[in-house]
Amino acid sequence: MNAEPGVPNSDHNRTRQMPGGNTTEQDALADRLLRFLDASPSPYHAVETAKLLLETAGYTELREDCSWLGRVHPGGRYYTTRNESTIVAFRVGRAFHVDAVNGGELRLVGAHTDSPCFRVKPRSRVSDANYEKVAVECYGGGLWYTWFDRDLKCAGRVIWRCASPTDPAQGTSRSTSWQCTLVHVREPILRIPSLAIHLDREVNQGFAPNRQTHLVPVAATALNRTKLPQCQERHATALTGAVIHTLQQDIMPVKEDPMSITRDAGGIVIHDFDLCLADAQPASIGGVQREFIFASRLDNLFSCFAALEALLSLDSEAGVESGAESAVCMVALFDHEECGSGSAQGAASPLVSDLIRRVLACLWTGKTDAGAFEDAVQYTIRRSFLISLDMAHAVHPNYAEKHESGHQPLLGHGPVLKVNANQRYATDGWSAHLLRAVAECCDSPIPLQEYVVRNDMPCGSTIGPIVAAGTGVRTVDVGAPSLSMHSIREMAHVRDLWYTVKLLQAFMRCFGEVRASHNTACVT
Repeated sequence: MNAEPGVPNSDHNRTRQMPGGNTTEQDALADRLLRFLDASPSPYHAVETAKLLLETAGYTELREDCSWLGRVHPGGRYYTTRNESTIVAFRVGRAFHVDAVNGGELRLVGAHTDSPCFRVKPRSRVSDANYEKVAVECYGGGLWYTWFDRDLKCAGRVIWRCASPTDPAQGTSRSTSWQCTLVHVREPILRIPSLAIHLDREVNQGFAPNRQTHLVPVAATALNRTKLPQCQERHATALTGAVIHTLQQDIMPVKEDPMSITRDAGGIVIHDFDLCLADAQPASIGGVQREFIFASRLDNLFSCFAALEALLSLDSEAGVESGAESAVCMVALFDHEECGSGSAQGAASPLVSDLIRRVLACLWTGKTDAGAFEDAVQYTIRRSFLISLDMAHAVHPNYAEKHESGHQPLLGHGPVLKVNANQRYATDGWSAHLLRAVAECCDSPIPLQEYVVRNDMPCGSTIGPIVAAGTGVRTVDVGAPSLSMHSIREMAHVRDLWYTVKLLQAFMRCFGEVRASHNTACVT
Protein backbone atom coordinates (compact mmCIF):
# COMPACT_ATOMS: atom_id res chain seq x y z
CA MET A 1 0.00 0.00 0.00
CA ASN A 2 1.29 3.43 -0.86
CA ALA A 3 1.70 5.87 2.01
CA GLU A 4 -0.34 9.03 2.04
CA PRO A 5 1.64 12.25 1.54
CA GLY A 6 3.22 13.21 4.85
CA VAL A 7 2.57 9.78 6.36
CA PRO A 8 5.67 7.78 5.42
CA ASN A 9 5.91 4.02 5.52
CA SER A 10 7.76 2.68 8.55
CA ASP A 11 11.08 0.89 8.27
CA HIS A 12 9.64 -2.42 9.37
CA ASN A 13 7.25 -4.46 7.26
CA ARG A 14 3.60 -4.04 8.21
CA THR A 15 2.12 -6.04 5.37
CA ARG A 16 0.32 -8.89 7.07
CA GLN A 17 -2.57 -11.32 6.90
CA MET A 18 -4.33 -11.30 10.23
CA PRO A 19 -5.61 -14.68 11.43
CA GLY A 20 -7.87 -13.03 14.00
CA GLY A 21 -10.82 -12.39 11.71
CA ASN A 22 -10.12 -8.79 10.71
CA THR A 23 -11.18 -7.88 7.21
CA THR A 24 -8.90 -6.47 4.53
CA GLU A 25 -10.59 -3.08 5.03
CA GLN A 26 -9.84 -3.15 8.75
CA ASP A 27 -6.27 -4.20 8.05
CA ALA A 28 -5.74 -1.31 5.59
CA LEU A 29 -7.33 1.18 7.98
CA ALA A 30 -5.07 0.07 10.84
CA ASP A 31 -2.03 0.37 8.59
CA ARG A 32 -2.93 3.99 7.80
CA LEU A 33 -3.35 4.71 11.51
CA LEU A 34 0.13 3.34 12.27
CA ARG A 35 1.68 5.64 9.68
CA PHE A 36 -0.30 8.59 11.02
CA LEU A 37 0.94 7.89 14.55
CA ASP A 38 4.58 7.52 13.52
CA ALA A 39 4.43 10.78 11.55
CA SER A 40 2.93 12.67 14.52
CA PRO A 41 5.34 12.67 17.49
CA SER A 42 4.14 16.12 18.61
CA PRO A 43 0.91 18.14 18.29
CA TYR A 44 2.65 20.26 15.64
CA HIS A 45 3.45 17.20 13.56
CA ALA A 46 -0.08 15.84 14.04
CA VAL A 47 -1.48 19.05 12.58
CA GLU A 48 1.07 19.05 9.75
CA THR A 49 0.20 15.45 8.90
CA ALA A 50 -3.51 16.29 8.95
CA LYS A 51 -2.86 19.28 6.66
CA LEU A 52 -1.11 17.11 4.11
CA LEU A 53 -3.96 14.60 4.10
CA LEU A 54 -6.52 17.39 3.70
CA GLU A 55 -4.63 19.19 0.96
CA THR A 56 -4.22 15.94 -0.95
CA ALA A 57 -8.00 15.56 -0.79
CA GLY A 58 -8.52 19.07 -2.19
CA TYR A 59 -9.06 21.08 1.00
CA THR A 60 -8.08 24.77 0.87
CA GLU A 61 -6.38 26.60 3.74
CA LEU A 62 -8.12 29.63 5.22
CA ARG A 63 -5.91 31.85 7.35
CA GLU A 64 -7.58 33.28 10.43
CA ASP A 65 -5.89 36.65 9.87
CA CYS A 66 -7.44 37.09 6.40
CA SER A 67 -11.00 37.66 5.22
CA TRP A 68 -13.04 34.58 4.32
CA LEU A 69 -15.85 36.48 2.59
CA GLY A 70 -16.20 35.37 -1.00
CA ARG A 71 -13.98 32.31 -0.40
CA VAL A 72 -16.36 29.91 1.39
CA HIS A 73 -19.08 28.40 -0.82
CA PRO A 74 -21.46 25.42 -0.84
CA GLY A 75 -19.52 22.38 -2.02
CA GLY A 76 -16.22 23.77 -0.74
CA ARG A 77 -13.68 22.03 1.48
CA TYR A 78 -11.54 24.07 3.86
CA TYR A 79 -9.27 23.99 6.88
CA THR A 80 -7.70 26.49 9.24
CA THR A 81 -5.01 26.16 11.91
CA ARG A 82 -4.09 28.00 15.08
CA ASN A 83 -0.62 27.99 16.63
CA GLU A 84 0.30 25.07 14.33
CA SER A 85 -1.08 22.72 17.00
CA THR A 86 -4.86 23.01 16.47
CA ILE A 87 -6.64 22.39 13.19
CA VAL A 88 -10.28 22.66 12.11
CA ALA A 89 -11.40 21.18 8.79
CA PHE A 90 -14.89 21.52 7.36
CA ARG A 91 -16.84 20.54 4.28
CA VAL A 92 -19.81 22.63 3.16
CA GLY A 93 -22.55 20.52 1.64
CA ARG A 94 -23.57 21.42 -1.90
CA ALA A 95 -27.20 21.80 -0.81
CA PHE A 96 -26.37 23.79 2.33
CA HIS A 97 -28.44 26.96 2.57
CA VAL A 98 -28.93 29.45 5.37
CA ASP A 99 -31.12 32.56 5.35
CA ALA A 100 -33.76 34.18 7.51
CA VAL A 101 -36.12 31.25 6.90
CA ASN A 102 -33.84 28.23 6.49
CA GLY A 103 -31.43 27.45 9.29
CA GLY A 104 -28.28 25.45 8.79
CA GLU A 105 -26.96 22.38 10.53
CA LEU A 106 -23.44 21.58 11.67
CA ARG A 107 -22.21 18.07 12.38
CA LEU A 108 -19.06 18.38 14.46
CA VAL A 109 -16.47 15.90 15.71
CA GLY A 110 -13.97 17.13 18.28
CA ALA A 111 -10.74 15.51 19.49
CA HIS A 112 -7.31 16.64 20.70
CA THR A 113 -3.79 16.52 19.28
CA ASP A 114 -1.79 16.54 22.53
CA SER A 115 -0.76 13.66 24.78
CA PRO A 116 1.05 13.42 28.14
CA CYS A 117 4.78 13.71 27.59
CA PHE A 118 7.92 15.54 28.69
CA ARG A 119 8.45 19.05 27.29
CA VAL A 120 11.97 20.50 27.13
CA LYS A 121 12.43 23.47 29.46
CA PRO A 122 13.60 26.89 28.13
CA ARG A 123 16.91 26.45 29.98
CA SER A 124 17.53 22.80 29.30
CA ARG A 125 21.21 22.43 30.19
CA VAL A 126 21.78 20.21 33.24
CA SER A 127 25.06 18.54 34.24
CA ASP A 128 25.52 15.96 36.99
CA ALA A 129 28.12 13.28 37.74
CA ASN A 130 29.90 13.82 34.43
CA TYR A 131 26.67 13.43 32.41
CA GLU A 132 24.88 16.00 30.32
CA LYS A 133 21.14 15.82 30.91
CA VAL A 134 18.14 17.66 29.53
CA ALA A 135 15.78 19.56 31.83
CA VAL A 136 12.17 18.64 31.09
CA GLU A 137 8.72 19.49 32.41
CA CYS A 138 5.93 16.96 32.91
CA TYR A 139 3.06 17.80 30.56
CA GLY A 140 -0.34 16.38 31.46
CA GLY A 141 -1.00 13.46 33.76
CA GLY A 142 1.27 10.75 32.44
CA LEU A 143 2.12 7.35 33.85
CA TRP A 144 5.65 8.62 34.29
CA TYR A 145 7.19 5.36 35.53
CA THR A 146 6.59 3.90 32.05
CA TRP A 147 9.11 6.38 30.60
CA PHE A 148 12.04 4.73 32.41
CA ASP A 149 14.44 2.68 30.25
CA ARG A 150 12.76 3.70 27.00
CA ASP A 151 14.63 4.92 23.93
CA LEU A 152 13.49 8.52 23.55
CA LYS A 153 13.54 10.93 20.63
CA CYS A 154 12.37 14.54 20.40
CA ALA A 155 10.14 16.50 18.07
CA GLY A 156 8.38 19.84 17.86
CA ARG A 157 9.07 23.24 16.40
CA VAL A 158 12.22 25.34 16.47
CA ILE A 159 12.78 29.07 15.97
CA TRP A 160 16.15 29.42 14.24
CA ARG A 161 18.16 31.27 11.62
CA CYS A 162 21.32 30.83 9.66
CA ALA A 163 24.35 32.43 11.19
CA SER A 164 26.79 34.09 8.78
CA PRO A 165 30.14 35.88 8.94
CA THR A 166 28.15 39.10 9.29
CA ASP A 167 25.90 37.78 12.04
CA PRO A 168 25.50 39.82 15.29
CA ALA A 169 25.84 36.53 17.17
CA GLN A 170 29.35 36.42 15.78
CA GLY A 171 30.06 40.02 16.78
CA THR A 172 29.11 41.80 13.55
CA SER A 173 26.18 43.88 12.36
CA ARG A 174 23.87 41.99 9.96
CA SER A 175 21.62 38.94 10.41
CA THR A 176 19.29 36.70 8.43
CA SER A 177 15.59 36.39 9.32
CA TRP A 178 14.28 34.00 11.94
CA GLN A 179 12.37 30.93 10.77
CA CYS A 180 9.96 28.55 12.51
CA THR A 181 10.35 24.95 11.38
CA LEU A 182 9.10 21.56 12.52
CA VAL A 183 11.85 19.18 13.53
CA HIS A 184 11.77 15.44 14.21
CA VAL A 185 14.91 13.84 15.61
CA ARG A 186 14.11 10.19 14.89
CA GLU A 187 17.18 8.66 16.49
CA PRO A 188 17.00 7.55 20.15
CA ILE A 189 19.06 10.36 21.66
CA LEU A 190 17.78 10.35 25.25
CA ARG A 191 17.03 7.87 28.02
CA ILE A 192 15.87 7.95 31.64
CA PRO A 193 17.76 5.04 33.25
CA SER A 194 16.24 3.28 36.22
CA LEU A 195 18.21 2.66 39.41
CA ALA A 196 19.56 -0.88 39.79
CA ILE A 197 17.69 -2.97 42.34
CA HIS A 198 21.00 -3.52 44.17
CA LEU A 199 20.90 0.18 45.11
CA ASP A 200 17.20 0.23 46.10
CA ARG A 201 16.11 -3.13 47.47
CA GLU A 202 12.61 -1.86 48.38
CA VAL A 203 11.71 -0.54 44.93
CA ASN A 204 9.27 -3.38 44.18
CA GLN A 205 7.31 -2.52 47.31
CA GLY A 206 6.52 0.92 45.96
CA PHE A 207 8.03 2.90 43.11
CA ALA A 208 7.45 6.65 43.45
CA PRO A 209 10.04 8.63 41.47
CA ASN A 210 10.54 12.29 42.24
CA ARG A 211 9.41 14.16 39.13
CA GLN A 212 11.96 16.93 39.57
CA THR A 213 15.10 14.90 40.23
CA HIS A 214 14.48 11.39 38.86
CA LEU A 215 12.74 12.17 35.56
CA VAL A 216 15.69 13.88 33.88
CA PRO A 217 16.81 12.25 30.61
CA VAL A 218 20.48 11.55 30.01
CA ALA A 219 21.81 12.82 26.67
CA ALA A 220 25.57 12.23 26.78
CA THR A 221 28.65 11.96 28.90
CA ALA A 222 30.34 15.28 29.53
CA LEU A 223 31.23 16.89 26.20
CA ASN A 224 34.01 19.19 25.22
CA ARG A 225 32.07 22.40 25.42
CA THR A 226 31.85 24.12 22.08
CA LYS A 227 31.53 27.87 22.01
CA LEU A 228 27.95 28.54 20.93
CA PRO A 229 26.15 31.80 20.14
CA GLN A 230 24.82 33.43 23.30
CA CYS A 231 21.18 32.56 22.62
CA GLN A 232 22.09 28.85 22.54
CA GLU A 233 24.10 28.81 25.77
CA ARG A 234 20.99 28.09 27.84
CA HIS A 235 20.21 24.93 25.84
CA ALA A 236 21.71 21.48 26.39
CA THR A 237 24.66 21.13 24.04
CA ALA A 238 23.95 17.50 23.09
CA LEU A 239 20.26 18.16 22.42
CA THR A 240 21.05 21.31 20.45
CA GLY A 241 23.57 19.43 18.36
CA ALA A 242 21.03 16.71 17.52
CA VAL A 243 18.34 19.24 16.59
CA ILE A 244 20.76 21.28 14.48
CA HIS A 245 21.98 18.13 12.77
CA THR A 246 18.39 17.22 11.88
CA LEU A 247 17.65 20.72 10.63
CA GLN A 248 20.77 20.60 8.50
CA GLN A 249 19.77 17.27 6.98
CA ASP A 250 16.18 18.39 6.31
CA ILE A 251 16.74 21.98 5.23
CA MET A 252 20.37 22.96 4.76
CA PRO A 253 22.81 21.68 2.11
CA VAL A 254 24.64 18.57 3.32
CA LYS A 255 28.23 19.20 4.42
CA GLU A 256 31.14 16.82 4.58
CA ASP A 257 31.05 16.93 8.39
CA PRO A 258 27.35 17.06 9.40
CA MET A 259 28.11 18.00 13.00
CA SER A 260 30.40 20.85 11.97
CA ILE A 261 27.39 23.12 11.88
CA THR A 262 27.66 23.60 15.66
CA ARG A 263 31.07 25.14 15.11
CA ASP A 264 30.58 26.74 11.71
CA ALA A 265 30.01 30.51 11.65
CA GLY A 266 27.73 29.93 8.68
CA GLY A 267 25.66 27.34 10.58
CA ILE A 268 22.32 27.39 12.39
CA VAL A 269 21.50 29.42 15.48
CA ILE A 270 18.60 28.10 17.60
CA HIS A 271 16.81 30.74 19.62
CA ASP A 272 13.64 29.11 21.03
CA PHE A 273 11.63 25.94 20.66
CA ASP A 274 8.60 23.87 21.67
CA LEU A 275 10.01 20.35 21.91
CA CYS A 276 8.37 17.15 23.14
CA LEU A 277 10.04 13.87 24.01
CA ALA A 278 8.54 10.74 22.48
CA ASP A 279 9.11 7.00 22.38
CA ALA A 280 11.40 6.06 19.50
CA GLN A 281 9.68 2.70 19.00
CA PRO A 282 7.24 2.73 16.05
CA ALA A 283 3.56 1.89 16.41
CA SER A 284 2.75 -1.75 15.66
CA ILE A 285 0.08 -4.43 15.43
CA GLY A 286 0.43 -7.27 17.94
CA GLY A 287 -1.22 -10.03 19.90
CA VAL A 288 -1.40 -13.70 18.96
CA GLN A 289 -4.26 -12.90 16.59
CA ARG A 290 -2.64 -9.66 15.37
CA GLU A 291 -5.64 -7.70 16.66
CA PHE A 292 -4.11 -5.16 19.05
CA ILE A 293 -2.65 -1.74 18.31
CA PHE A 294 0.45 -0.99 20.41
CA ALA A 295 1.53 2.63 20.15
CA SER A 296 2.28 5.91 21.83
CA ARG A 297 -0.26 8.77 21.78
CA LEU A 298 -3.32 6.64 21.01
CA ASP A 299 -4.93 9.10 23.43
CA ASN A 300 -5.90 10.92 21.36
CA LEU A 301 -4.38 10.61 17.88
CA PHE A 302 -6.47 7.46 17.38
CA SER A 303 -9.54 9.74 17.53
CA CYS A 304 -7.96 12.47 15.39
CA PHE A 305 -7.21 9.93 12.68
CA ALA A 306 -10.70 8.40 12.83
CA ALA A 307 -12.33 11.83 12.52
CA LEU A 308 -10.21 12.77 9.51
CA GLU A 309 -10.88 9.41 7.85
CA ALA A 310 -14.63 9.90 8.21
CA LEU A 311 -14.54 13.47 6.89
CA LEU A 312 -12.41 12.61 3.89
CA SER A 313 -14.61 9.62 3.04
CA LEU A 314 -17.55 11.94 2.29
CA ASP A 315 -16.06 12.85 -1.06
CA SER A 316 -16.66 9.30 -2.26
CA GLU A 317 -20.35 10.17 -2.46
CA ALA A 318 -21.55 12.18 -5.45
CA GLY A 319 -24.63 14.32 -5.91
CA VAL A 320 -26.78 16.39 -3.60
CA GLU A 321 -28.69 13.23 -2.65
CA SER A 322 -25.98 12.44 -0.11
CA GLY A 323 -27.14 13.13 3.42
CA ALA A 324 -23.96 15.11 4.12
CA GLU A 325 -24.76 17.65 1.38
CA SER A 326 -27.34 19.51 3.47
CA ALA A 327 -24.97 20.29 6.34
CA VAL A 328 -21.53 21.56 7.25
CA CYS A 329 -19.43 18.64 8.49
CA MET A 330 -16.58 19.83 10.70
CA VAL A 331 -13.66 18.20 12.50
CA ALA A 332 -11.92 20.21 15.24
CA LEU A 333 -8.65 18.88 16.68
CA PHE A 334 -7.55 20.94 19.68
CA ASP A 335 -4.32 21.32 21.57
CA HIS A 336 -3.91 21.46 25.38
CA GLU A 337 -6.72 19.08 26.39
CA GLU A 338 -4.33 17.23 28.70
CA CYS A 339 -3.78 20.37 30.79
CA GLY A 340 -7.34 21.74 30.88
CA SER A 341 -7.90 23.26 27.41
CA GLY A 342 -7.42 26.79 28.72
CA SER A 343 -5.46 28.40 25.89
CA ALA A 344 -6.05 30.30 22.66
CA GLN A 345 -5.79 27.00 20.78
CA GLY A 346 -7.61 24.90 23.37
CA ALA A 347 -11.23 23.82 23.46
CA ALA A 348 -12.01 26.44 26.13
CA SER A 349 -11.23 29.22 23.65
CA PRO A 350 -14.03 30.75 21.52
CA LEU A 351 -12.58 29.03 18.44
CA VAL A 352 -15.59 26.82 17.64
CA SER A 353 -18.25 29.46 18.31
CA ASP A 354 -16.28 32.01 16.31
CA LEU A 355 -15.89 29.58 13.41
CA ILE A 356 -19.61 28.80 13.38
CA ARG A 357 -20.46 32.48 13.07
CA ARG A 358 -17.73 33.13 10.52
CA VAL A 359 -18.74 30.23 8.27
CA LEU A 360 -22.42 31.13 8.46
CA ALA A 361 -21.62 34.76 7.63
CA CYS A 362 -19.84 33.60 4.46
CA LEU A 363 -22.80 31.43 3.44
CA TRP A 364 -25.59 33.80 4.48
CA THR A 365 -27.98 34.48 1.60
CA GLY A 366 -30.54 36.55 3.46
CA LYS A 367 -30.90 40.30 3.57
CA THR A 368 -28.34 42.46 5.32
CA ASP A 369 -30.11 42.26 8.63
CA ALA A 370 -28.02 41.76 11.77
CA GLY A 371 -31.03 40.59 13.76
CA ALA A 372 -32.04 37.98 11.18
CA PHE A 373 -28.48 36.70 10.92
CA GLU A 374 -28.09 36.41 14.69
CA ASP A 375 -31.39 34.54 14.85
CA ALA A 376 -30.16 32.14 12.15
CA VAL A 377 -26.95 31.54 14.10
CA GLN A 378 -28.89 30.61 17.22
CA TYR A 379 -31.25 28.13 15.60
CA THR A 380 -28.39 26.65 13.58
CA ILE A 381 -26.60 25.97 16.87
CA ARG A 382 -29.68 24.27 18.28
CA ARG A 383 -29.93 22.05 15.18
CA SER A 384 -26.29 21.07 15.38
CA PHE A 385 -24.58 18.20 17.19
CA LEU A 386 -21.08 17.48 18.49
CA ILE A 387 -19.39 14.13 19.01
CA SER A 388 -16.60 14.61 21.54
CA LEU A 389 -14.26 11.77 20.60
CA ASP A 390 -11.71 10.68 23.18
CA MET A 391 -10.37 7.30 24.27
CA ALA A 392 -12.32 5.32 26.87
CA HIS A 393 -11.23 2.95 29.65
CA ALA A 394 -11.62 -0.71 28.74
CA VAL A 395 -11.90 -3.09 31.67
CA HIS A 396 -8.43 -4.31 32.66
CA PRO A 397 -8.18 -8.11 32.92
CA ASN A 398 -5.88 -7.83 35.95
CA TYR A 399 -7.78 -5.01 37.67
CA ALA A 400 -11.43 -5.71 36.85
CA GLU A 401 -12.45 -4.39 40.28
CA LYS A 402 -11.57 -0.87 39.10
CA HIS A 403 -14.67 -0.92 36.88
CA GLU A 404 -18.28 -1.00 37.99
CA SER A 405 -19.71 -4.45 37.27
CA GLY A 406 -22.41 -3.12 34.93
CA HIS A 407 -20.09 -0.89 32.91
CA GLN A 408 -17.06 -2.85 31.74
CA PRO A 409 -16.21 -1.96 28.11
CA LEU A 410 -14.23 -4.59 26.21
CA LEU A 411 -11.59 -4.17 23.53
CA GLY A 412 -12.93 -5.02 20.09
CA HIS A 413 -16.59 -4.60 21.03
CA GLY A 414 -17.24 -1.11 19.70
CA PRO A 415 -17.10 2.57 20.76
CA VAL A 416 -17.99 3.50 24.32
CA LEU A 417 -20.65 6.01 25.38
CA LYS A 418 -19.21 7.89 28.38
CA VAL A 419 -21.67 9.14 30.98
CA ASN A 420 -21.15 11.19 34.13
CA ALA A 421 -24.01 12.83 36.03
CA ASN A 422 -21.64 15.54 37.30
CA GLN A 423 -20.93 16.64 33.73
CA ARG A 424 -17.35 15.45 33.46
CA TYR A 425 -18.73 14.00 30.23
CA ALA A 426 -21.36 15.88 28.20
CA THR A 427 -23.55 12.86 27.37
CA ASP A 428 -27.18 12.97 28.46
CA GLY A 429 -30.07 10.64 27.72
CA TRP A 430 -31.14 12.48 24.58
CA SER A 431 -27.69 12.81 23.01
CA ALA A 432 -26.99 9.14 23.79
CA HIS A 433 -30.31 8.18 22.19
CA LEU A 434 -29.50 10.12 19.02
CA LEU A 435 -26.08 8.47 18.74
CA ARG A 436 -27.63 5.03 19.16
CA ALA A 437 -30.01 5.90 16.33
CA VAL A 438 -27.03 6.93 14.17
CA ALA A 439 -25.30 3.63 14.95
CA GLU A 440 -28.39 1.80 13.67
CA CYS A 441 -28.16 3.64 10.33
CA CYS A 442 -25.11 1.68 9.20
CA ASP A 443 -25.47 -1.28 6.84
CA SER A 444 -24.30 -3.37 9.77
CA PRO A 445 -25.31 -1.64 13.03
CA ILE A 446 -22.35 -0.45 15.10
CA PRO A 447 -22.27 -1.89 18.62
CA LEU A 448 -22.01 0.65 21.41
CA GLN A 449 -20.81 0.08 24.98
CA GLU A 450 -21.27 2.24 28.08
CA TYR A 451 -18.90 3.50 30.74
CA VAL A 452 -19.65 5.15 34.09
CA VAL A 453 -16.91 5.63 36.67
CA ARG A 454 -17.28 4.05 40.10
CA ASN A 455 -18.73 6.32 42.82
CA ASP A 456 -15.59 5.93 44.93
CA MET A 457 -13.25 7.10 42.13
CA PRO A 458 -12.77 10.51 40.48
CA CYS A 459 -13.81 10.87 36.86
CA GLY A 460 -11.67 12.23 34.06
CA SER A 461 -13.04 14.67 31.52
CA THR A 462 -12.86 15.63 27.86
CA ILE A 463 -13.35 18.61 25.57
CA GLY A 464 -17.06 17.70 25.41
CA PRO A 465 -18.40 19.64 28.41
CA ILE A 466 -16.07 22.55 27.60
CA VAL A 467 -17.22 23.01 23.98
CA ALA A 468 -20.84 22.35 24.91
CA ALA A 469 -20.73 25.06 27.58
CA GLY A 470 -19.03 27.52 25.21
CA THR A 471 -21.31 27.00 22.22
CA GLY A 472 -24.61 25.54 23.39
CA VAL A 473 -24.27 22.67 20.90
CA ARG A 474 -25.79 19.38 22.05
CA THR A 475 -22.93 16.95 22.72
CA VAL A 476 -22.23 13.29 23.31
CA ASP A 477 -18.97 11.89 24.68
CA VAL A 478 -17.78 8.69 23.05
CA GLY A 479 -14.47 6.95 22.42
CA ALA A 480 -12.76 3.71 21.52
CA PRO A 481 -11.88 1.45 24.49
CA SER A 482 -8.21 1.26 25.39
CA LEU A 483 -5.78 -0.03 27.99
CA SER A 484 -2.71 1.64 29.53
CA MET A 485 -4.11 5.13 28.97
CA HIS A 486 -1.44 7.83 29.48
CA SER A 487 1.36 5.27 29.42
CA ILE A 488 4.23 5.82 27.00
CA ARG A 489 2.78 2.79 25.12
CA GLU A 490 -0.99 2.37 24.96
CA MET A 491 -3.18 -0.40 23.64
CA ALA A 492 -6.32 -0.49 21.49
CA HIS A 493 -8.07 -2.86 19.07
CA VAL A 494 -8.09 -2.89 15.27
CA ARG A 495 -11.80 -3.64 15.13
CA ASP A 496 -12.66 -0.64 17.34
CA LEU A 497 -10.88 1.64 14.90
CA TRP A 498 -13.09 0.35 12.10
CA TYR A 499 -16.23 0.66 14.26
CA THR A 500 -15.33 4.23 15.21
CA VAL A 501 -14.76 5.37 11.63
CA LYS A 502 -18.01 3.73 10.49
CA LEU A 503 -19.92 5.43 13.32
CA LEU A 504 -18.53 8.85 12.37
CA GLN A 505 -19.30 8.28 8.70
CA ALA A 506 -22.89 7.41 9.58
CA PHE A 507 -23.11 10.53 11.75
CA MET A 508 -21.90 12.84 9.00
CA ARG A 509 -24.12 11.24 6.36
CA CYS A 510 -27.28 10.35 8.29
CA PHE A 511 -27.67 12.67 11.27
CA GLY A 512 -30.10 14.99 9.43
CA GLU A 513 -32.40 12.06 8.77
CA VAL A 514 -32.08 10.87 12.38
CA ARG A 515 -32.84 14.34 13.75
CA ALA A 516 -35.83 14.74 11.45
CA SER A 517 -37.26 11.34 12.38
CA HIS A 518 -37.09 12.31 16.06
CA ASN A 519 -38.40 15.83 15.50
CA THR A 520 -41.78 15.26 17.17
CA ALA A 521 -40.00 14.28 20.37
CA CYS A 522 -37.11 16.69 19.91
CA VAL A 523 -35.74 18.10 23.13
CA THR A 524 -34.58 21.69 22.63
